[in-house]
Amino acid sequence: MSEAPGGALPCAVCGVSLVAGIAPGEVVTIRGRHLRFRRNTDFISCERCLALYRVRDLTEGRVVPVSDTQLVAEGEAVDAEDRPGEP
Repeated sequence: MSEAPGGALPCAVCGVSLVAGIAPGEVVTIRGRHLRFRRNTDFISCERCLALYRVRDLTEGRVVPVSDTQLVAEGEAVDAEDRPGEP
């Protein structure tokens, strides 16, 4: 398990710690829980500002928040206005 400098990986938006450590397929939460992720669509959100991060990006060393617009554009979310037959 490799850990980021200081034992935490900071949010790119507000600077609060996102995770305590990272490794391929595994994240150590701030509270010390080891979580393994198996899907490319798993996310972690910042506890303070709620910025959203792909786990895949974090484990590959990229601390880049994802916007709702990006999620829709990349097919990871569907805009409710684009779903026919739904209110």
